Amino acid sequence: MMKSVGSVRSSGSTRSRLGALLVSVALGVTSPLLPATAAGTVKKGGKLLKKEAVFAKAAPATVLIIIPGQGKGSIGSGVIIEPSGLILTNAHVVESSPENVQVFLFNPKEKTLASTIQDYVKTHSPLIGKVVRRDSRSDLALVRLPTQAAGYPTIELGENDSLQIGQDVVAIGSPLGLTWTFTTGTVSALRNDKIQTETPLNHGNSGGPLLDLRARLVGINTSIRRDSQGPVFGFAIPVAIAQEFVHKWKTRPEPDLASGPPALRLSKNPMPLLAIVMRQDIEKLRRLNKERSNRQAETAVQSDLGEVESLSERILSEDLTVGQLIPRFLVQLGNISQHNRGAHDAAELPVQLQVEKAVEHLKQIAEEAK
Repeated sequence: MMKSVGSVRSSGSTRSRLGALLVSVALGVTSPLLPATAAGTVKKGGKLLKKEAVFAKAAPATVLIIIPGQGKGSIGSGVIIEPSGLILTNAHVVESSPENVQVFLFNPKEKTLASTIQDYVKTHSPLIGKVVRRDSRSDLALVRLPTQAAGYPTIELGENDSLQIGQDVVAIGSPLGLTWTFTTGTVSALRNDKIQTETPLNHGNSGGPLLDLRARLVGINTSIRRDSQGPVFGFAIPVAIAQEFVHKWKTRPEPDLASGPPALRLSKNPMPLLAIVMRQDIEKLRRLNKERSNRQAETAVQSDLGEVESLSERILSEDLTVGQLIPRFLVQLGNISQHNRGAHDAAELPVQLQVEKAVEHLKQIAEEAK
């Protein structure tokens, strides 16, 4: 599952190889507008630090995220934004995880680290983080760590308008599995929806912090653009976008991932496809159900369709993955089939056939997403 962290991503929704290759990596992002209780402490000004001091201050709040799977699995980075253990990362980093991820914390006492990710994980124990929110449109996600009495280290937040072109910035992450790598560069440009930097980044940096020289978080590293013959530029998600994402999540309860049938383990998370297919299938079932003469069956199936529609709304919120939603849809379609069976009206057979088509559509989506 290295793919989800090192996958090619474009500035829009399409993947393009015409002239440039956009490869997912980790940049760091945050917002001074986030309240201190939501994501660390916002501080204005402050003296510039030596680079070694920036690393010493920020590395303990930078985490390694691993999703075990076939081959080497998927890796990425993240940043702790609350002492309670809330991690901000990229949605594509946790895309292949139905719920839980492995999270490794930095140990300041270790002066040297293993040369490969395989050797590192053999000698270190992870915490289990729960993915509580993800948004593919902004490419942001939140992971919740287990509560611990002493709390977790966090990174201070930079100011929304403090970045300038030419300013020095640094990144911390695990590019190519090289854990807690520190790279330096400058802000190359400020785009509408991205911070552009020539700070060296690579697969595994995705979701990690981009920092100023006051050790403040100024971006979430998300992608690189590599021209075949030109320079390589990295891109980070700006503070305002991260602010909006975290505040939106704060107004809603965390999803109850423990309830419901077991999730499917899928390597892809095709939310748009699932949304389109289910919308079409629900509409067909609703139309067929309205035409039936058995009012008792109509009422029962109508109630079941309401449950399916409520579940469909969670596709848009993206608090559940496709691997979690498909088993839930199958349960609800089973309820429709049960209430439709024995109706003894002209709609019984057409409804049953449409239910079977919907089930087949879900199975096809699951197969494509493996």
